[in-house]
Amino acid sequence: QMTSPLDKLSCLRSSFDEEKIDAYLLPSTDAHQSEYLAEVDFRVKFLSGFSGSNAFVLVTRDKVLLWTDGRFFLQVKAQLSADWTMMPLGLPDSVTHEDWINSSFAKGSVIGFDPDIMTYGDAHSMGNRLQSMGYTMRAVHGNLVDRFWKDRPSLQNKKLICLSKEETGAGVGEKLERVREELRKKQCASLVLLALMCKILGTFNIRGGDIQFNPLIYSVLLITEEDAHLFIDSAKLDDSSRSHLGDITIHEYTETKSFLKNYAKSLEGTSATVFVPGTTNYSIGEMFESRMYQKESPIQGMKGIKNAVELAGIRRASIRDAVALSKYLLWLEEQIGGGADLTEEEAGKKIDEMRSHEENFVDLSFETISAVGAHAALPHYQPSNGSGEVKCSTSDVYLIDSGAHYRDGTIDVTRTVWFSDQVPSEFRRDNTLVLMAHITWPRPSFPRESMAFVWTRSLARP
Repeated sequence: QMTSPLDKLSCLRSSFDEEKIDAYLLPSTDAHQSEYLAEVDFRVKFLSGFSGSNAFVLVTRDKVLLWTDGRFFLQVKAQLSADWTMMPLGLPDSVTHEDWINSSFAKGSVIGFDPDIMTYGDAHSMGNRLQSMGYTMRAVHGNLVDRFWKDRPSLQNKKLICLSKEETGAGVGEKLERVREELRKKQCASLVLLALMCKILGTFNIRGGDIQFNPLIYSVLLITEEDAHLFIDSAKLDDSSRSHLGDITIHEYTETKSFLKNYAKSLEGTSATVFVPGTTNYSIGEMFESRMYQKESPIQGMKGIKNAVELAGIRRASIRDAVALSKYLLWLEEQIGGGADLTEEEAGKKIDEMRSHEENFVDLSFETISAVGAHAALPHYQPSNGSGEVKCSTSDVYLIDSGAHYRDGTIDVTRTVWFSDQVPSEFRRDNTLVLMAHITWPRPSFPRESMAFVWTRSLARP
């Protein structure tokens, strides 16, 4: 049983000679490019101990580096051992993966990657850049971490939740026809959808539970003019969900690659074009390389424009959630005002309990952040090693960042409060500036084809 990150790195590196590579790339994602991962796919966490949602790892024969953004700098320092080097993203002097490789490796070096978790677009982009520098990227089939991860967790076995047309405003057949209309406009014979499972589940009005706090289920979708094929673990289906899916052809999730490979072969000798979004993983993307139409999935736009039923559902969910949060803040104020001995961790569990009693509640939308004092300044703070024992009081700031999935909408809301009449002037000033920023930045029109995020940053600084 390996216990230290150093032991795990040694095991990973032991495959380098066999695979004829000099380094290995490991983005923290899964075959569907999920930001938040099921434990079975949290390879970076298993390898390093880092549990943040944004990480890109490069393992060489004598070094290991982890790139992440400013939300996680403090977390990296707390969770990584001294063998690891953090590479900051988003700073003026940040170094890209390719530039670091170019400054550290001999020309001709080979960089391995897992084609199941790197996107077709990223693999080609990075591969072309490295090739121009004198290096080679090589697909290594079978993730190197999985080869020695003996106690790898299994997936949760939760059944599907099916949403009716009355809840969503559009049935499965209507949504599929809208997708096919887009395929006809692009003169594509079919659509292969693997990345971003929310688009698949939105098309079929279903929800799952494979990833904690995310209503997702591992699935792949193939839509042609005549058929729709859904690849999914059939153990998650019951008679009700099979009836809901109607004429959709169901395949086992494990059959995805073999079926798509045969489908690609059946198109040989034809001029058929297949719509394959650039976020599709490299393994699937290369099957359709010669006939690929590579753009953002047409379902993305459909999903982003809510119909009247969906908008009404979001409003209802927002009201119910606001009621739960208001009750919680009143309860917390009474507890603190009455001198209750309440820790931030205990306070966080209370809002979770209150939300669970609301109508149409399904699950939390992320792990609740309940933070007192200095902890409120830590991005994605979670109590550990007794840190959650800090007491809620009238003499310090309190932050609650929480949310929930309801059948009719998803909520994410943050409140920062001070349960006292004696609020420090600095706290008042900071909150006023934030309010001014919120009022200011939506007002102007952004110049056409401008980088909106740059304008947002400047306008939000009153």
